[in-house]
Amino acid sequence: MSLIDGGTPEAFFANLLLPLKRHNASRRVQYFAREPDQAAETYWQEIATRTGGFGSVPADSDPAGLLDQLAEYWRASGDPALPRLLPYLKQLREALAAKAAAAPADGKDPELSDSVYPLF
Repeated sequence: MSLIDGGTPEAFFANLLLPLKRHNASRRVQYFAREPDQAAETYWQEIATRTGGFGSVPADSDPAGLLDQLAEYWRASGDPALPRLLPYLKQLREALAAKAAAAPADGKDPELSDSVYPLF
């Protein structure tokens, strides 16, 4: 598959995330369990980092470097599909950064795209 058309969030969602969701559903892979585990006696666990072991992210971190850290985290998790998303995520980040840089600074907050909400 070539890099997504124009690096749009809609293309990323439709061409990559939805097929990955369908593939994972067929294999019963879940990243976030939404239903209670009937076999679990308790959900109590020791205190963990808010990032689940990802580490700390400084406020002035480089976005491209952050994606590289995410790639390492995904590789360590053992899921082969997630690291394959990285080139597309990098392209999407560049497209969104270019769009933000070209936008007029009128002080208005941009509205979220409708493609953000169907993720869950």
